[in-house]
Amino acid sequence: MKKTFNTITVDKSKIPGEEWTYNHNDTGYDGVNTFEQKLAWFKQKTEGMQAPKSTRYQTFEEFMRDGPLDDDLPTDIMLDLYELIINAID
Repeated sequence: MKKTFNTITVDKSKIPGEEWTYNHNDTGYDGVNTFEQKLAWFKQKTEGMQAPKSTRYQTFEEFMRDGPLDDDLPTDIMLDLYELIINAID
């Protein structure tokens, strides 16, 4: 049986621009931020000044429906993101 979920609307103006980093090691780290009115998931390499950075984007609504794009996201950061988004739902 297919389930239908109501869609939510997130008031993006209620979500401050913040950044979280995790999985720090010798070659770089992972992170997520809310600077662009969506979630930007990134992997930052620490190889010099022009180190490459790969980024994937996810809307706040997609995050609430599907969960984080990174399975390695620490629980405390995931809970911070859910709280920010829940408090911005219209």
